[in-house]
Amino acid sequence: MRYGFIGCGNMGGAIAKAMANSTKNILLADADEKKAANLAAELGVACGNNEYVIGQCETVFLGVKPQMAEEVLKPLQARIKKKRPTLISMMAGVSIARVKELAGDDSLPDDQRARDPRRHDGKLNARRYQKLRRTDIRDIHSQYGI
Repeated sequence: MRYGFIGCGNMGGAIAKAMANSTKNILLADADEKKAANLAAELGVACGNNEYVIGQCETVFLGVKPQMAEEVLKPLQARIKKKRPTLISMMAGVSIARVKELAGDDSLPDDQRARDPRRHDGKLNARRYQKLRRTDIRDIHSQYGI
């Protein structure tokens, strides 16, 4: 599984750093290409642009500022529809419905397959979109050593 990050700021960068402790199969992109390249070099992972991340990764973390969501996601709609990655949004205040709309409404069904943080065998479970509970967040943190 290849993990992508669109946005390598405080949140995206911190999660990428934690994940890099257990996998180097990570691809980074940021509006500031130099920031992505520097972080990629520090972590020993690859970097590219947003389209490349969507095209190469099965799971993509969206770590852009909420006000940039439309500018970032709309140009990626065709690629998202074709590749159908699991999108994990870290954009505060941007609802799942809005992410689905910006990514191309029919590209992200409500029962999209997503990694269940409570499973440690790497298998995928069908999960409905829901808000993360504190226990889910603790499980994610412990899984990646955050």
